[in-house]
Amino acid sequence: MKRFRGVMSVILAMTLTLAAPGLKSFAASETDATENDALLATDDEERTILDNIFINDINVGGLTASQAKAKFGVDDSAASAAVTLTSDYGDVETTLGELGLSNNAEEVIEEAVNYGNHGNVLERFRDIESLKTEPVKFESKSTISADALDYLVEAKLGTEMEGLNQYSIDKSDGIKVIAEGQSVSVDAAQTAGKVEDEINKEGYAGGAVNVAVVLADDSQNEKLKQLARIKDLLGTYTTSYSSSGAARKNNVQRAASLVDGHVLFPGEQISVYNCIAPIEVSNGYEMAHAYVGTEVVDAAGGGVCQVATTLYNAAIRAEIEVVQRNCHSLRVSYVPISADAAIAGGVLDLKLRNNLDAPIYIEACYDGANLSFNVYGEEYRPSNRTIEFESIQTGVINPPDEPIYTEDKTLEPGTEQVTASAVTGYTGELWKYVYVDGVRTESIRMNSSKYQASPAKISINSDEASEDSEDEDDNQENPDGTNPDGTDPNANPDGQTTEAATEAATEAATEAATEAPTEAPAAPPATTE
Repeated sequence: MKRFRGVMSVILAMTLTLAAPGLKSFAASETDATENDALLATDDEERTILDNIFINDINVGGLTASQAKAKFGVDDSAASAAVTLTSDYGDVETTLGELGLSNNAEEVIEEAVNYGNHGNVLERFRDIESLKTEPVKFESKSTISADALDYLVEAKLGTEMEGLNQYSIDKSDGIKVIAEGQSVSVDAAQTAGKVEDEINKEGYAGGAVNVAVVLADDSQNEKLKQLARIKDLLGTYTTSYSSSGAARKNNVQRAASLVDGHVLFPGEQISVYNCIAPIEVSNGYEMAHAYVGTEVVDAAGGGVCQVATTLYNAAIRAEIEVVQRNCHSLRVSYVPISADAAIAGGVLDLKLRNNLDAPIYIEACYDGANLSFNVYGEEYRPSNRTIEFESIQTGVINPPDEPIYTEDKTLEPGTEQVTASAVTGYTGELWKYVYVDGVRTESIRMNSSKYQASPAKISINSDEASEDSEDEDDNQENPDGTNPDGTDPNANPDGQTTEAATEAATEAATEAATEAPTEAPAAPPATTE
């Protein structure tokens, strides 16, 4: 009983100390009374923080929660404060709100208010006694999202920071793709830390923040490891342009040079049109034959479709994904039927996607006579598997019997001149055959194509011939059927005979879309073959 009464006496003394600070006891002092007055408050906002409690190295003893929030909280307007992230690659303008501004002041102040004011009697007594000898410290801090900062910087400066966007290939000792330049990336954590240092400085009141982006050197990063996987020739194809005129040869080589050296990492796409555009004289192209529907006209870049066609055939032999391919409106002579690919004004395009798990490198080779495209990567197909392609003509479209007449007053009255022979149309398909150990295991239709027929085109001067002009013609000395100046009367304005003009038209590489796989627009743009 004596022991029980002793324990109860201690508990009673502790209770009196906490609940009735006006009653002095052996464990209470005048300081205790002041501290314990706070315990009588029932409103958390009106409770005062006990002495020797610090927030950010500032003693907040005696402050109420509302007073502490006014001192350490961040005003809502701070979210609109401007932030400038500067770098050698450009600047990023944003706000603290866009960077995910947040603050833990409310949580910290709540902990400070509750310390010694919350819990059971024994817990509060313990905390109050501890404060007499040992301060309690809390930290209130504003933070931003490193992920949000990384996203904003990469979206604005990613291309400039990439650096490794120029590639070349070294075949002196196997296949090696070389990346040029230095690649850097934003160190989001460190950069976010610098912003947080600024907005947590004593006295910061939501003003503009200017911080330099912390960069990390990525020149030896995963991308280079991936490039090292490019070591095999996956697909190749060659076409001839030796019979082309100087302007068309220039266009073929100019477009090929703009596609050469592209690297596609897994999942990336290439648009041939985007690579070679703008197809204008200002971009190094010259005027050459192009198709507008079934018409052959001179246009900047005539001949570039041969570049798309050659790459298309290399790509299907590498067996990478073809996202878009369109055939010409008329057949071309440099590949079999249905093996062509047309380019026109961003409507007709050749788009490829790297659907492999390793990067690929696209190489263009040309010498003034032959154009080749090579697709390099990491061989993923078993050695006992081979593929072949076959172009099949599936139909013939006869041209209209009635020619198209065009009035031309520059001709002699009563005469006419064939400017273009009738062109037969065709339908065709391209098939891929897969062999395993020499046995065909798959037959895959790659595409179907429709090439339009075109009637003959004749220029005519419907005026009646005069007797004087007939007599004059009879007196001209041209028994061999040539004009007085020795030229062929059936030649077109370029000096070609109608037969040669027709051949040039079929070789021209500017085309319109065909019914399969993509139907031609109502008013097809000029295609530059």
